[in-house]
Amino acid sequence: MNTGRSFRTLAVLGLALCAATPALAQQSSEAELDILIERSLTPADALELANRQESEGDLLGAAATLERALLTNPEGNTAKVRLHYVGLLCRLDDRQTAQSELAKVDGLDIGDADWSRVQAACGEVQRPPAGPLRERQGLTGEVAFGLSYDSDLANALLVQFNLPGSIPADDGLSFFGSAFVAGRVPVGTRTFAYGSAGAATKNNLGGPSLNFQTGDAQLGLGIEGNGFELSAGVTGGHSIISSDPFLTEYGGEAELAIVLAGDARLSLHGELVHQDYMGSTPAFSRDGTRIDVSLDYQGRSGLATSYWFGIAYENKSAETARTGYQGLRGFGSLRETVSGSGVYLSAFGTIRYAEYKDEIGFVPVNELRWYTRGAVGVPVLTTGLNLEAAVSYTWRVYNDASNFRNYESAGAELRLVWNFGN
Repeated sequence: MNTGRSFRTLAVLGLALCAATPALAQQSSEAELDILIERSLTPADALELANRQESEGDLLGAAATLERALLTNPEGNTAKVRLHYVGLLCRLDDRQTAQSELAKVDGLDIGDADWSRVQAACGEVQRPPAGPLRERQGLTGEVAFGLSYDSDLANALLVQFNLPGSIPADDGLSFFGSAFVAGRVPVGTRTFAYGSAGAATKNNLGGPSLNFQTGDAQLGLGIEGNGFELSAGVTGGHSIISSDPFLTEYGGEAELAIVLAGDARLSLHGELVHQDYMGSTPAFSRDGTRIDVSLDYQGRSGLATSYWFGIAYENKSAETARTGYQGLRGFGSLRETVSGSGVYLSAFGTIRYAEYKDEIGFVPVNELRWYTRGAVGVPVLTTGLNLEAAVSYTWRVYNDASNFRNYESAGAELRLVWNFGN
């Protein structure tokens, strides 16, 4: 046996193997990476891989995994994947991208644990609403009840002549409650059916007698396009004052909504209804037709701030001409989440100017109304339930020639608010 030759052969084989090891390792690593990339295309596997990378301290790799899954399979991803991605972006201090991604969660089902993860990573952020009131799918709603104080409860629903003997201002305490629910279901590839209903009641507990109830409902169909929605349906409502029917209205509505950058929305809404007032007679009747057209914009600034504002035109024709009017109104709201636990501040305001139609033999009437409300809300017990305290101010003024008495009232509220749904 030639021992020297055998050793030389073994040495050459050993050197060859040593030289081949880096190449084999690289091929194995690339193959493993290919498998990981392929697996990360599905939401469940992407989350599994991202969790593993995150536990190993590779936040950038985990974010890249989830980003890849969102890009390659956008239709198959739930809010869980995107919220996990948002949390990683916040930890990587990329809040601008996190804001954009969070806006895309609107309308999706958000789990409490997933949202807690986002709050832990991002801090003071506002939980995304379920999208527009006409939900992409499923139900959403709000139930609220509590106590309210008004410095002039007696004249809240009265329009009086400014004469001796008119009812003086009188404060009072009331119970009030409200409920709203909206739903949306797909009926085709890009078509959907929507519906919503709401009701409210206010009943005095002390002071002047003031009791009223209102309710309304909408039902319709819509179609989704690239960056827009178009819908139309029927609408109706009914009001009761002091246990007596007051107003019934019914008609149709239509809306065009355009989705802008950052998930902002610009909406044009129109409504045409017929109004029937109880107690109308041939000699005096407020029955007629009301037209309302509004343009509003809603969006976000940062992760914690949302806002909504718009303008509207109203026109009411009536059988007794002087009870008809035309007017303009402006409105807006702002909500700011101020803590990671969900404490929020909110503000709402509306201003409305109306000119009642002239009728021979009667003095022209102009009316200006203003209402504003500010609130602070604190989460209690469970997700979606908040204790809210608010103050408000109502002001109503008429032109001097009308001789109508002006009205103003300051108010305060304490209520529980439960938001539910997607």
